[in-house]
Amino acid sequence: MAKKKKELLPFPRLLEKPEACLGCGYPLEGIPAPGSCPECGMEFYDRFSGIQIAGVAKKSGGPAWRRAVWVVIAIISFLYFNVIGVLIFTLPWMALVIFLAIVAGVNAMIFTSPNKKGAGSEYFIFVQNGFSRWPTGTKNAVREFRAWDGVNPCVFVKPVSRVWGSIKIVQFDERGKREVVLSGGFRCRTEQLPLVEQSIEILMRGESICDDEGLFEQLLEGMNNPADDGFA
Repeated sequence: MAKKKKELLPFPRLLEKPEACLGCGYPLEGIPAPGSCPECGMEFYDRFSGIQIAGVAKKSGGPAWRRAVWVVIAIISFLYFNVIGVLIFTLPWMALVIFLAIVAGVNAMIFTSPNKKGAGSEYFIFVQNGFSRWPTGTKNAVREFRAWDGVNPCVFVKPVSRVWGSIKIVQFDERGKREVVLSGGFRCRTEQLPLVEQSIEILMRGESICDDEGLFEQLLEGMNNPADDGFA
């Protein structure tokens, strides 16, 4: 039996209007743009409102609150196992309750971990109010949307190979603390990486890609080339 050829990730492409909500995956067919998702209320745009790339994101340690919870669990566990002998003889019921609480906390953190699955390929769609991501091979899977809620978000795009680039998106809070909101690689031809970077920068400012006529013409020219997948 012949081995099935592995399907390549698509090159970047312009997004005229999302087929499904970037926040919850609700189908948007037949709903005029611009508008709001009837399921979750997230706004969506028209007129080539975003850009889609496909790649693999690096695993992260998760949000700050998760790291804080792990620290609390570690401290409680350390104190518990240092006094467990005393508790068993004096308050055995409390020793059992604390032990079960620690086990439940650890299991809950593991079960809800964003990295519980191995790193797989994903779609990333960047629009004026943030970016959405979901695994490839799924049509309307549960999606994760990250709004541009920091200060001065910026994007760094670099070539990795002839058809692969790296991307890192960072933003800062009001105190100037740096946070990496996305880091990984994506499929794109080297000569098209600057176009991707410029497009995302425009969207981060809350502007439309169409506002930059020169960039928009370059993107459309690539998209209209039948030899290419997307504009890359």
